[in-house]
Amino acid sequence: MEQGVRLKVSQKGTAAKEEPALETNQPAESITVIVIPTYEDAAAQQLIKNLSTEYGTSFYLVVVDDGSIENQVQSSWLDDVGVSGCILRLRKNVGHQAAITVGINYALENLSWQRLIIMDSDGEDTPRSSRQLLEVLDRKQIDIAVASRRSRVETIKFKVFYKFYKLIFFLLVGRTISFGNFMAMNRDAARRLAASPDTWHHVAASVLNAKLRVTHCAIDRGSRYTGASKMNFVSLVLHGFRGIMVFFDRVLVRISIVCILCAVVAVVAMIAIASLKVMGLASPGWFSTLSGILVLILFQVLILGLLSMFIAGSKRVALVSELDYSNLIHRVISVSGKSTASALKKYK
Repeated sequence: MEQGVRLKVSQKGTAAKEEPALETNQPAESITVIVIPTYEDAAAQQLIKNLSTEYGTSFYLVVVDDGSIENQVQSSWLDDVGVSGCILRLRKNVGHQAAITVGINYALENLSWQRLIIMDSDGEDTPRSSRQLLEVLDRKQIDIAVASRRSRVETIKFKVFYKFYKLIFFLLVGRTISFGNFMAMNRDAARRLAASPDTWHHVAASVLNAKLRVTHCAIDRGSRYTGASKMNFVSLVLHGFRGIMVFFDRVLVRISIVCILCAVVAVVAMIAIASLKVMGLASPGWFSTLSGILVLILFQVLILGLLSMFIAGSKRVALVSELDYSNLIHRVISVSGKSTASALKKYK
């Protein structure tokens, strides 16, 4: 009997040791790993049921519980519907993007698979839609299939902000971003994302920056199982800013170019003003006042441009230090999908 999924007990400073943790008749190529970040989200139980209905036993679930206290994900949620997987309980709340990155790293180090899906637990990313992503991913010459929302059920405030954010992103970065975390990828793409410090801050922007073969799949957003989004307006702004900062070197270069253009315009304006003064067409005091303003503008844009080019040209400092993802994991609860017994592993 071929083992489709293998788990490895891995601790920092010790060699990884392989041991079978899941008996399955499925070959590794047919097993799809699904990574779900959750935080105080009891609705995740409904998603697990829906995934079981959609995929049967042909997937392995990695639930990253991002420091929940009141609504922790329970192993019984998986076991009751016969789902095989594991729950990664993090030591603290690290944020949605970092939780996803922990799940990707864990899947790469501990599981044997060829396809991985990232999806939220609130119901807006549906199991049926994930099938569409896998169908696109299975085509040749594709590394990642991302979900581009065909319809959104959001407030006017959110829609206006999102359109404004995409405009700012395009102006500063020179690229468009029209997808979020809902995506499917092959193992090579997951390795590249896991190796990038940008993924800890903004998964979608990291995908854009990873120079992978990305295909967009138009998908309708599902209905939330319950409640409203926990992300407030300030959190949305911060999330958007982090996406732009993934391309901070490109942003600085574009700012430098704008500063140079502004400096050229200021010089041309100063020459024009001086010409008017020589021809006696300038009113008293107008030349000195306007010239002083243009000189100040010229110095400011030159200094800003030079600083931007210097920072962009310097060696890039990683946004996150080299952090062993396992240091964030408090414990791993493995569920075989065949019994109520769960193997508990602790990370020191």
